[in-house]
Amino acid sequence: MSPAATLPRRLPDTFRRHRFNYKLVERSGRVAIYEQRAGNHLVAYEVALIRVQKALPFPHGSSETRNPHQMRERYPSDEDWGCYGWTCSLYGSKVGSPVTR
Repeated sequence: MSPAATLPRRLPDTFRRHRFNYKLVERSGRVAIYEQRAGNHLVAYEVALIRVQKALPFPHGSSETRNPHQMRERYPSDEDWGCYGWTCSLYGSKVGSPVTR
């Protein structure tokens, strides 16, 4: 097995989630800053601690590295927010004031 096969599938630089479009602004290791947009309007910035989800086994018990079940990076879920992710809103009296989901 090559070393590249054991690396997790990287989180995309752009993705869509909960009616918003996200674009990677900066990343250092497992810390990423994404801009959150509604259409062309910048809504907020999100800071995320990227975690790795282990590969899922097939029903017969083997684990493949080149399949949809491979080890991958994951963005914090709604339930993870506040522990692994934070939103800095552009709304309100101060730019960058934290908000909750």
